[in-house]
Amino acid sequence: MDLTNWTIFFACGTALAGIGTGLYLTFWVMRLPPGSDRMQEIALAIQEGAKAYLNRQFRAVGVVAAVLF
Repeated sequence: MDLTNWTIFFACGTALAGIGTGLYLTFWVMRLPPGSDRMQEIALAIQEGAKAYLNRQFRAVGVVAAVLF
């Protein structure tokens, strides 16, 4: 086997390892307790702010995309 084949195997192996690590960490975080009432209140405020920010970003990108189209 030449270097190109090993490079492809290495890239695929590291990609699968990264995906596996991401899945493991996702399930680990999802199993943790949600926290106190105050922590949940703060998390809800962060989620609302993030949704508002993304809606604003999508609207701005949509306007630019429509003008460019």
